[in-house]
Amino acid sequence: MVGRWHVDPSRRALVLEGGETPAPQFEILGNGNLRLLDRQGQRIEPSVAHDLTRRDAFGPFEPKVELRGMFLYFADSARFTECRSGRNFPVAMEAEFVARQRAYLEARQLPQTPVLVTVEARIAARPKMEGEGTETSVVVDRFVAVHPGAACERAETAPSLRNTYWRIKRCATSRSGGISAGASPTCCCSPISRASPARSAAIRCSAVRRSAGRRCASAPAPRP
Repeated sequence: MVGRWHVDPSRRALVLEGGETPAPQFEILGNGNLRLLDRQGQRIEPSVAHDLTRRDAFGPFEPKVELRGMFLYFADSARFTECRSGRNFPVAMEAEFVARQRAYLEARQLPQTPVLVTVEARIAARPKMEGEGTETSVVVDRFVAVHPGAACERAETAPSLRNTYWRIKRCATSRSGGISAGASPTCCCSPISRASPARSAAIRCSAVRRSAGRRCASAPAPRP
């Protein structure tokens, strides 16, 4: 799967945002391993059969996946921007590259404009076009489709309050403007516990005063 991931600290869960609904989830175990959860985010029994064991060292591999993204060919160089992650890769000029290049030239509306395509490809290390060494590239194994005039649709992710700072405008019945000159009160939210959906917030005043460390009342976390 290609996409984005985030950690839900209240459940110690790794959530993969790669286009599937619902998004696959893994429990983060104490030994660094991952355990697949069901579609509702609960454990699957027997759980041992669904563990991903962490290796001592990273071993390079070439995942073969279906990719959807924006293809651009210009000045004897091709680039591919994957829709889900937004990552941009160079395209290796091998395998089915020629067919992809021909389809792009027929589908583009103007020179130097990207075209949305779907391909079966590998993500692999290939020599750099300039300089020494290798770089992560897209190797097209099969050209699936071209989508003239279309573009990537980025999925919106729910905003997280964790480690997000907010400027305080009002505290109880007093406005923040009453605080001494140079102070800048902010609020940072963090979970009270894994089991509780509530959040606590520490109020801090920068500049003149260091961290005040005062805690305000808990507020329920937003629903997804």
